[in-house]
Formats: sequence, C-alpha cells, structure tokens
Amino acid sequence: MNHFDPTQVGEAIGHYIGNAHIMLRKVMIFYLKEHNLNFTPEQLIILKRLRFENGLTQNEIAHHLLRDSASITRIIDGLEKRNLVVRKKIATDRRANQVFITEAGEDVLNRIFPLAMKLNAQFMEGLDESEIEVFKKVIGKILENASSVSEKVCHTEQS
Repeated sequence: MNHFDPTQVGEAIGHYIGNAHIMLRKVMIFYLKEHNLNFTPEQLIILKRLRFENGLTQNEIAHHLLRDSASITRIIDGLEKRNLVVRKKIATDRRANQVFITEAGEDVLNRIFPLAMKLNAQFMEGLDESEIEVFKKVIGKILENASSVSEKVCHTEQS
C-alpha cells in the first residue's frame, strides 16, 4: 500500500513546497532577464502589493510577505534607487516610513504583467480549473496550519 510518510524527506510537504518555490523563482528570474527586465520576484511582489495597498509601512510589507524587516529594507532600497518607490516619513512616528509606488513602478508592472501571466499559464499547464481550486484550498489550509504552529512556537520561545 502506498501511503504518505512525512518522516521521509522526499515525501515531506515542505520538501515539495520548497522545491516548487526554488524552481518557480529560478524560472521567473531567467524569464525576466531574457526579456531585459532585471528584477527579482520579491521586488515585483512588493510593487504589486503597493499597487493595491499604496502607502504601507515597511513593517506592514514585511508582515504581509512573511519576511524580516532587514530584507524588506534592502529590497525597498533597491526599488527606491531605481525610482520605482518613494518613502515618506510618518509624522506621528519618525522611525516609520510609508512606501509608495511611483509612476515608473506602475510602468514596470504594466510591462511585466503580461509576461508574468504567460509564465503563470505555463506553470499551470495540464491542470484543470478544479485541480487549481483544490490546490489553492489545500495550500491555504497548510499556510493556516503553519501560521498557527508558528504563533504557538514563537509565543513559547518568547515566554
């Protein structure tokens, strides 16, 4: 009988998710460079997030993207140097910055969006709508569970 054994590294869900992430990221970077677009997926995710929630603080961006503040700061530094975002101090909290996408940042997203959609379609090739919906539901549940475990573990470590 063939069953799932989470103790086997090759069968662990994290192994599959990690490998998928590495492969998708690698392909995306290569694909963008092939089209003379020198961006990382993380840079594009931040720009996309700001398109829909402009003016987030750096900490809010870090929270939404499940990243540490230092790595978000480095990514935003790079985007700011390219005039794709601007930072504005918050009057009530001098330590915090809001981040806003610029017109140039919007232009980048408009150029990249069709390419990203084409690539996404290639990633989903051979999957029907019901399989995609099941995948989204399952991965959503895994993320909920991981978040719950993370809160418990982090809370325990801080106590």
